Amino acid sequence: MGQMFKLLLLLVSLFNGTVVFADSILKLNKKGLSALYKSNYDHAIYYFEQVLQKSPRHPFANYNLACSYALKVDKDNCAILDYEEKIFTHLKTAIEENKSYRSKILKDSDLLSLKGKYQFYHLAGLPPRKILPKITWYGPSKGIFGPIDQFEFRSNGRFLYRMMEFDENGNINQKELPGRYYWKKENLHLIFNKPLHKKRKYSGKVKENLLEIEGFDHQFTDNNDPCSA
Repeated sequence: MGQMFKLLLLLVSLFNGTVVFADSILKLNKKGLSALYKSNYDHAIYYFEQVLQKSPRHPFANYNLACSYALKVDKDNCAILDYEEKIFTHLKTAIEENKSYRSKILKDSDLLSLKGKYQFYHLAGLPPRKILPKITWYGPSKGIFGPIDQFEFRSNGRFLYRMMEFDENGNINQKELPGRYYWKKENLHLIFNKPLHKKRKYSGKVKENLLEIEGFDHQFTDNNDPCSA
């Protein structure tokens, strides 16, 4: 009887501890959500991080922590440099723990600042050919002028290529070249309406968040370098 009584006490203690633990997480999540609704993002981040100290893979806390960081980015575009990796890490964890978040992120207005990013659509489960027209693809930046060129692909099979040209006086001219594109298996094929570098046809590939086009001396990414000097 003594051993059975001790075992019963142990089970009750464990059960009570679990209830207290879950109640603590619930209260912290409620405080975080309340702060998020009030646009007090720093407080929201604090509470959701407290949850993750107790339960690192908690889907609700990971998801809403990502939203809190994303909303801070809305207030300051340069903040994406500090928070982008954190945002996508927490979103990835939330989706791994709760698959319903995969479709939710595409509809969530809290994540609008991420909709120009390849990784955002990749986490939502979209294949490269679906992601291609959803973002603008930028070439490298040239000092204060920002990206030297960019591609915009449309879902109707058309694209527009923009590039900066510098004349002998240092003046900038922007050149626009439209064309059409199509996919053949995993390969992207582009046909310019007018020749670019004496060619009209180019082929390329999308590798993660990089667009590589044969004949170009640089790659294209989803980064428009908003905080270049």
